[in-house]
Amino acid sequence: MVCEAAAGRPIIPPEYVIDWPAVQSVDQARGEHEAFVARLRAREAVVAGYLVDIEGRLFVCSNNAQWWRDYWAGLD
Repeated sequence: MVCEAAAGRPIIPPEYVIDWPAVQSVDQARGEHEAFVARLRAREAVVAGYLVDIEGRLFVCSNNAQWWRDYWAGLD
């Protein structure tokens, strides 16, 4: 088997925690929710970027023996 090395794991930003007892208005709640979603998307982007990065490394594994069998079978 021939495989590429995986990249190091990224540092994922911490979750955003809403302090609901401190929220006093609908506008403030909306702002807190928007901050929560923005942080969630940022965390997802880091993970998705990591998966795309390692996709080209880990999933290019190949079995040389199978490749040679296929190659020689094609020459007949």
